[in-house]
Amino acid sequence: MPTRAAFATQLLRDAADFFRSVAEQNPTLADQMGESARFYDAAAGWLDEDPVAEIPTTVAAPPASAGEP
Repeated sequence: MPTRAAFATQLLRDAADFFRSVAEQNPTLADQMGESARFYDAAAGWLDEDPVAEIPTTVAAPPASAGEP
């Protein structure tokens, strides 16, 4: 029997597949559906990596590119 985390991971991956399918069938929604699919894939990866890890509430700013003030 799968764990709850494994079940949730599969649900997230299935949702990502659904969004990709919608994107293929509706080019006008492709960008939005692709973004959703990437998020759901990332969330599934987080669960695979560490199912009990906390989600950070802040996001660090990306490093400035060379030559930018």
